[in-house]
Order: sequence, then structure tokens, then C-alpha cells
Amino acid sequence: MNLELLVVALVVAKAVDWIVQSQWQAENKTKKLVALWGHSMWYSITTTIILIIIFGNIFNANSYRQMLFFLGLFVSHMIIDNRWIVKQIMIHVRHLTKEQVYGVEQKWAWLEVGIDQRLHDLVIVALVLVI
Repeated sequence: MNLELLVVALVVAKAVDWIVQSQWQAENKTKKLVALWGHSMWYSITTTIILIIIFGNIFNANSYRQMLFFLGLFVSHMIIDNRWIVKQIMIHVRHLTKEQVYGVEQKWAWLEVGIDQRLHDLVIVALVLVI
């Protein structure tokens, strides 16, 4: 595993995830596919391009690596940011009730964001291991 790539990818992905997401996308990505798709696409494209610029020697040698990295980011972002899997972890692993997870009160929103971000981190680690 390229440790330098891993660290930079984690930092870049984290920054890009917050920067390229509009307020509308943040508020609607769990309700509207177009918001989820748009955020996931911009996040994946931007992150991949930045890493190609920084680590061109790793990515440019094999274009399939670029595509694999991009597709891994895009598909995983679509799945994770939909928040269904995040909420299932909250219910089945953290043992919160459905009322706590799906209720109007946002008491557990910090946990939802934390789980979301750890899942994204795991994807980055897996992708760096593969490429």
C-alpha cells in the first residue's frame, strides 16, 4: 500500500466532500436522486482529478486505475450518502430505536455524519489497497 497516497487521498476526499456539496444537495440527497447523483459525481470527479494531478505517476501508468478509483468513489458515495446503510448501522450496531434514527428530532445527527464519514474512509483505504 502506498501510505502517502492513502493519507493524501483521505485529506483530499474529506475536503472535496464538503466543498463541492451545495446546500441544496446536502438537504436533498436522501430524498432526490438528482441531488445524490450530482453530489456523488462532482465529488468523484474532483477527487480523482486532484489525485491524478498529485500522483500522476501512479494513475497515469494505467488508465483502468483512474476509472476503478473514480467508479469506486462514485458508487460507494451513492450508496453511503443515500444514508440507508448509515441508519441501519445506527439501529443494528448502535442499538438506537427507529424513532431515534428517523424521528424529527436531530439529536443523533452527529452520529449519522460520523458513521457516514468512517464508511467513506473505509472505501478510500480499500481503493488505495486495490490500486
